[in-house]
Amino acid sequence: MNIKKGFIPDPICTDDYQYDEVYGSAPADMPDFKTGYDAEFKLGTLRDDHQGTSLACVSFGSTNDMEMAAKTFGIDIQFSQRYLYSQIHSPNGGASPRNAYKLIQKYGICPDEYMPTSVGKHMREKHARDESGLAEAKQQALKWKIKAYYSVSNNIDSFAQAIYTNSGVGFGYIISGRMGHFVFGKGYGYHQGHPGIRYQDSYEPYNKWMIYYSNRWFKDSPQGPQVQIYNPWCSEPEDWSANKETPDIPFRAERIEGRKEVLLILNNEPYWVVDGNPDMENLIKAKLLTWEDIKPVKEFTFPYNNRIIGKLNIGLLLSAFIRGIKK
Repeated sequence: MNIKKGFIPDPICTDDYQYDEVYGSAPADMPDFKTGYDAEFKLGTLRDDHQGTSLACVSFGSTNDMEMAAKTFGIDIQFSQRYLYSQIHSPNGGASPRNAYKLIQKYGICPDEYMPTSVGKHMREKHARDESGLAEAKQQALKWKIKAYYSVSNNIDSFAQAIYTNSGVGFGYIISGRMGHFVFGKGYGYHQGHPGIRYQDSYEPYNKWMIYYSNRWFKDSPQGPQVQIYNPWCSEPEDWSANKETPDIPFRAERIEGRKEVLLILNNEPYWVVDGNPDMENLIKAKLLTWEDIKPVKEFTFPYNNRIIGKLNIGLLLSAFIRGIKK
């Protein structure tokens, strides 16, 4: 499927915050290009969504940006591309990134469940523009605003720094003509012997590279088409930690395969218990829990974040155990 050109370059605006001026020089712990960095490896993978024949690439790229930002708070969420595009598209199709980031800063972005986007090769421009459900979506979006967005220089060092400090950069590129394609840069490093930016695309294959060679940008490889990079943007979310759903787990016991340590979850708080702990032995003697009951898992389902709460309260443990059974 040929790429549909939906990226409209933004004119220069002196009111934009400039990333270099705000953030200054690169952090001392920032990996170099030889070492490389990828926000997906650190925070988790992005979903692979296809924009079909729509011109909604700006909403796909900026949504990737917001979903990666949510991961910095430990939140896995899918935002609505249709919510964005239905409000920022031009009459002839396509959109500018500045309008997308302005909208998110002022009004937020809504989870996809409130304004579902029919992503995939079948997706059409008509669906991307559909405003059905927008009124409720606007209310839900208010919890997901960004504090600021920044214009990033398209030199490769600034590109990489913004990816490292802000977990990604949205950017557009044009091969020919006046319109192009907008994607989300999520990593940097060497590819085919040259420095480059790894990005998430809304067309297959979803993981691609933009290569920097001889002071020019090339798509996919040094032998690929030369491109002009426009309008890199990064953002800074508000505090989204309050939006994280808290699991309601009165009692659960889990252990990692091949290990004896058990993670007990009591009233949504985690406790480490090891074989031989008196409280665990009391549970086993009372036949309320056996080692065989604790199904081994590859990783804990509860986000305990390495917290150790302290000494178990046996009364609390028993009440939580009983409540968990009733539930």
